[in-house]
Amino acid sequence: MVEQVERYYVDKVSINDIVDKAIDGLMTNLDAHSSYLTPKKFRDFRAQTEGEFGGLGITVGIRDGALTVIAPLDDTPAFRAGIKAGDVILKINQESTLNMSIDNAVNLMRGKPKTPIELTLVRKNESKPIVVKMLRDIIKIKSVHAKNRRDTLLVCAGQFI
Repeated sequence: MVEQVERYYVDKVSINDIVDKAIDGLMTNLDAHSSYLTPKKFRDFRAQTEGEFGGLGITVGIRDGALTVIAPLDDTPAFRAGIKAGDVILKINQESTLNMSIDNAVNLMRGKPKTPIELTLVRKNESKPIVVKMLRDIIKIKSVHAKNRRDTLLVCAGQFI
């Protein structure tokens, strides 16, 4: 079966991709808590949950098809640059985020500390896009990021950058 998919599938696909997708499908359908991580996804997961990396200090997600800031993390380059929750990221260093996967966007925004990055943002109630320049820095990840606001606990979810 795997050999036939590799040979006759409409797009070129390697046996490793087929096996990864099969295992991912199996694990996803076991229960809500099981998932399969490729080596790259595992490295990203470890960086997000226990490590530190060069980045901006924002959590992003896809909302209404657009790469959107969920929240800046306190005392990070993004926070100091004035990036706000709800900002839509149009460009990363002049590269459009239209139809860009969240993984590709994260990879573009992460990088060596003290290297420059430029984001072009759309902000609600602003007539023109905003260009923000900053330097990446070491981002230390807390396993849970939460804030207490008016007796409501907010917990961040999404990709940390």
